[in-house]
This record gives sequence, C-alpha cells and structure tokens, in this order.
Amino acid sequence: MQENIDSVMQRGENLDNVGQKTDRLRDEAQVFQRSAVRVRKKMWWNNMKWKIIIAVCLIIIILCSMLTKGEIVRSVVSVVLSKKN
Repeated sequence: MQENIDSVMQRGENLDNVGQKTDRLRDEAQVFQRSAVRVRKKMWWNNMKWKIIIAVCLIIIILCSMLTKGEIVRSVVSVVLSKKN
C-alpha cells in the first residue's frame, strides 16, 4: 500500500517536472521565433541593399554607355559635316 502511494507521489512529481519543462520549452521557442524573425528581416534588408546597389551600378553603366555612344555619334556627325563644308 505504501509503495503505491509512493509511486503515485513520484508520478505526480514527474508530471510537475514535465509541466515545468514544457513551460520552459514554450518560452524558449517564443524567444527563438522572435530572434528568427529579426534575423530574417535583417537578411531581407541586406539582400535588398545589394539588389539596389547592383541596380544603381547597372543604371550608371547604361547611362555612361549611352552618353559615350551619343558623343561618338556627335563626333562622327561633326566630322562628316565638316568634310562636306
């Protein structure tokens, strides 16, 4: 009889321990989720920053290319026009 009471008491203590561990795990999971969201946002901004930098560089290259082509065309036209005169 005493052994049954002791085992029931032990089972109750084990259930309390499991409950405490569950609560602690839930808290740690919430902290992990918040930090994961923070890291995900940080990485998104970092990737977006690089995309913007690459886009700006491409725009600058295209504009420079267009300007130099325009200058080449103007110089060719001016040479042709000067030869006609």
